[in-house]
Amino acid sequence: MNAILDAYGAILADEGYETLNINRVANVANISRAIVYRYFTNMDGLTEAFARRAD
Repeated sequence: MNAILDAYGAILADEGYETLNINRVANVANISRAIVYRYFTNMDGLTEAFARRAD
């Protein structure tokens, strides 16, 4: 799960929110989309987890 959140943060920092999507996060994390969906049902869940991690 850390790799997913790290990828989310890297995309957000480098490219901004507009380019964030499950496919992009999976590609940057070098994992399949299925693994992302195993942990997060959608982008909202992923965004919430990233925000909680940042606290």
